[in-house]
Amino acid sequence: MVVVTALIALLLAIQGSNALANLALLTFSGLSQLVPSIVAALRRSGPVIHAWSAVAGLVAGVAVVAMLTFTSLAVGTWNVGVIGLGVNIVVVAIVEAVLRSSRGAPLPHQSVSTGGVA
Repeated sequence: MVVVTALIALLLAIQGSNALANLALLTFSGLSQLVPSIVAALRRSGPVIHAWSAVAGLVAGVAVVAMLTFTSLAVGTWNVGVIGLGVNIVVVAIVEAVLRSSRGAPLPHQSVSTGGVA
């Protein structure tokens, strides 16, 4: 673990003086990727999306944020967290649609009928 931490510190030192600012941006923007999952989970009637949809959106959003933070891709005046959040929401919608159509999966808070079998 110490070796991994030392290698990360070395890479950040080599990258340049804005590495600390990039880490702060990555932390804030990465944390904002939790918003869709939290909003979907905290409904009174129960969760609106499946866990796999939330995880897929979170991974996609954080990956986009990390890529845009540590590369020199031009995004204009857009915040990378907002771009990642857009990707996050789109991935959640796609995965949720696939889950519901392929398995006929009910929402997480709905009970599944067993056809009278106890």
